Amino acid sequence: MRHVSVFRFKPEYRTEEIVFRIAEQLRALPEQVPTILESEIGVKPIQIPPESPDGLVQFYDLIQIITFASSEDCAAYPAAEGHIRFVTASGEYMDQVIGIDYPV
Repeated sequence: MRHVSVFRFKPEYRTEEIVFRIAEQLRALPEQVPTILESEIGVKPIQIPPESPDGLVQFYDLIQIITFASSEDCAAYPAAEGHIRFVTASGEYMDQVIGIDYPV
């Protein structure tokens, strides 16, 4: 199973320092959640505006793509201690988080 989360930071927290700090926390999750088989974290360059010129497309700041061996492992991820610590530590910075899980 694949789990994808995209994160949009609140405008006041959309700084390189904060975004990169949160990205490092996401990169550390496989050490804390052993059911994560693969993990990829991407950061949008700060100079790219938060939306397209016409306002139709919202550009998010950070993406997390992780792979699990099974749908059960994926379903258990939100309750994993490492995930809960991440959400607790980063939640105040987030404007919106979108997630999708799908089989691969």
